[in-house]
Amino acid sequence: MAWSPDSRLLAISPESGDVEFWDVARRECVRTISGVGASFEGLCWSPDGKRIAVADKDEAVTIFDASSGAKERSFRFAANCLDFSRDSKRIVAGSGRRFWIWDLQTGKQLQKFKVKHKTTFYVRFAPDDQSLVVTGELTLPTGSARSVAVSRDGRTVAVAQKNNVHLFDSRTGRAAGEPYRHEQLVSSVAFSPTRDLLVSRSSDGKAQFRNSQSRALEATMDLGMSPIHMGYSVFSRDGRMLALVSPDKSTVDLVDAATRKRVRKIQIHEALISLFLPVCFLPDNKELALLAVSPDPEDETRVLYHIDLQDLSSGVLQRRLQGAFQYPSAIACPPQGDVIAVADETVSPRKHCVRVYSTATGKLLAQFDGHVDRIRQLTFSPDGSRLFSASQDTTTLIWDLEKVRAGVARNVPLDRTDVYFVGRFDTGESRDCASSDGLHEIADDGKIGILTKLSRSK
Repeated sequence: MAWSPDSRLLAISPESGDVEFWDVARRECVRTISGVGASFEGLCWSPDGKRIAVADKDEAVTIFDASSGAKERSFRFAANCLDFSRDSKRIVAGSGRRFWIWDLQTGKQLQKFKVKHKTTFYVRFAPDDQSLVVTGELTLPTGSARSVAVSRDGRTVAVAQKNNVHLFDSRTGRAAGEPYRHEQLVSSVAFSPTRDLLVSRSSDGKAQFRNSQSRALEATMDLGMSPIHMGYSVFSRDGRMLALVSPDKSTVDLVDAATRKRVRKIQIHEALISLFLPVCFLPDNKELALLAVSPDPEDETRVLYHIDLQDLSSGVLQRRLQGAFQYPSAIACPPQGDVIAVADETVSPRKHCVRVYSTATGKLLAQFDGHVDRIRQLTFSPDGSRLFSASQDTTTLIWDLEKVRAGVARNVPLDRTDVYFVGRFDTGESRDCASSDGLHEIADDGKIGILTKLSRSK
């Protein structure tokens, strides 16, 4: 399926071999292109909304007029991913390792190229229209990975596997030098968003600070043994502060990223031990969102989980998000800082949902349902208009945050998730995902999706 640029129409391809255009607001099919093919590999709208491209299993990419359904042009080659340039004058399409760029006005092939990844499953024109972003795979030497991080320039991918931290060139998928080791299992890796700094955590309680360019070890911090291998790191948006999160000990160590010195240690209720401990810096770099605990007034043997917004420098509570959570597993905030998203798992009834709150007031704005297993990570698009939720159910769902901001939520019951739903990716069994300008997913087979930028589309 594919959304029109104005988000009014959704193009889908049922088994009939037709392309149906559905008006989302009216919930009805308003147009059909018949006899396109038996099955599809991909659909894509042009940015101006005038054309739609269809890749079918008969090894053809066909361009149709989106208004009339008339066939404009067809290219004979196999493709499972395709995209229009921002000016709607070119199209890139291909599969595996081979891609073609065509001029839509003349029908001439402008370029043919081969990427270095073994498998490619996503291609897009970059915003400058002069380069391509390609998603490929890199495969670790043996086994699976626990964590992945992307450098601030997008050129280096760091992967935690067993006792090693592997570094890869995202443009080629090849190893960038020898891996460096910890004494015990590496639980997480994280790049600073503003400086050449890579932080890795291991189960022996050590946090290593390395220069991400020279790979030189600059400092080591001992946080104490972590027997369940869950420690991870979160940078503030300005890169000045680092939160070293240790869920097995229910602690958060706030560290000055420049001096590598501990600023403050936050000890949270012992009921949070072994529970995933979601932590998030707000974009203004003045507040920290983290999990808190209070007694259950109806059952003294139980506790309630909350998300508190604390002043970063003093630790004083500023606001508490509305309501309580049962098993919160992820938290995220967009660049605008106006909302905050929390993933929660409820037991009765069994449900895996994402709740969106106002950062200013702490009030609940919307709830998204759709996953059938624990949500492992939340990530916003760079412009904050879309929210991605990655789950152990092998899917990543996409949600429209602009509708929440527009006040649609005031008139939508919490069970009407379809109002906000945009799309989904089936990613296979996944453990973790990280982002510089998109999602990077780790599969159990050791394969990692990475973004590669190619300056070859002129």
